[in-house]
Amino acid sequence: MSLISGGVNHHLADNRFVLMSKNRKTKKSETLKRFGDRLRTLRMAQNLTQEDVAAEAGFSRSYYTEIETGKRNISLLNIEKLAACLQVSLNELLDLNKEA
Repeated sequence: MSLISGGVNHHLADNRFVLMSKNRKTKKSETLKRFGDRLRTLRMAQNLTQEDVAAEAGFSRSYYTEIETGKRNISLLNIEKLAACLQVSLNELLDLNKEA
């Protein structure tokens, strides 16, 4: 059922909100996946294991794995720790369009 109040169709507005929310969620998960891929590329280029990087950053291996697989949205401070562990700048780590 559609309710019109003050010139706003609430039913349509609700559907648009759901679509916008799904689009944001998809973009967010795509970004997290791309970040994880970038992290993995940099780690593997240095012949480091997940355990190596996790230990150096002070993370558990399972937490680190969730970052690489795009399941965690980590803080900027933790991103900074990862950049230091991989001996790259924040800019280099966050260049999500770069392969290696």
